[in-house]
Amino acid sequence: MKQIILAVGFLITLTVDGFAAQPNRTVRETVTVQGVVTRGYDADTFWVEEKNSEPATERKIRVHGADAPELRQPCKVDDVVVKMCGVIARDVVLRTIIGNTVRCDIVNPTYDRDAARCTVMKVHASLPTEQGTAVAVEILIPDLGLWLIQQGLAYADERYAPAEYKAAQAEAIANRRGFWNNAFDDPKQGFQFPAQWRWEQRRPRQQ
Repeated sequence: MKQIILAVGFLITLTVDGFAAQPNRTVRETVTVQGVVTRGYDADTFWVEEKNSEPATERKIRVHGADAPELRQPCKVDDVVVKMCGVIARDVVLRTIIGNTVRCDIVNPTYDRDAARCTVMKVHASLPTEQGTAVAVEILIPDLGLWLIQQGLAYADERYAPAEYKAAQAEAIANRRGFWNNAFDDPKQGFQFPAQWRWEQRRPRQQ
C-alpha cells in the first residue's frame, strides 16, 4: 500500500530552488542525501541530483545490503544463457525510481560512491501553510534495498545485509519471485551470486 504524507518544515520543506538544507550543515555531516534520481548504472547503483546544494550536484549512490546482478551477468542453467539478469533488473528498477525523489541515509561513504539505505518518494505540488511551504509526499518504496530483494532482483549481501533482508531473500526463493522464478529444481542454479560472478571474471583463464 502506498503511503501519502504531508511534510512540513524540517523534513521536506521546499524552496524555490528545491529542498532546503539545514543551516550550517552539509550532507556529509548529516549523513543524508535527498534529491531526484537522474540516471542509473545497474539495479543497485544510481545518481541523485542534490537540490540542497549550490550549485546542484550529482551524487553516486550504492544501495546498501543488496547486491544486484552485473549488466553483463547472464542467468545460466547447464551453461545455456536464459536471460541477462543485470539488464533486466536495471530496467525494472529505473522505471520505478528515475525522476522520483529519494532520501538516502549513508551507511558507508567511499571515495566514489556512498552505500545507503534509501526511501523512494513521489513529491506532489507544494502547498502553502501557516508554517511556510509544504508538499504532499507519496512513499513509493520505504526501503529500496529490501524491495529489490523481495522482488527477486538482488541478493542479500552476506557481509552487510541486515536480518530483514536475509529473511526477505528466503521468502523470495520460497515463492520463486523475480530471478528465482524458473522451472529448475534448484532456483540457485539459474541465479549466480554477483560477487561470485565478478570473481570469476577477474580470475585468470586457464590456457
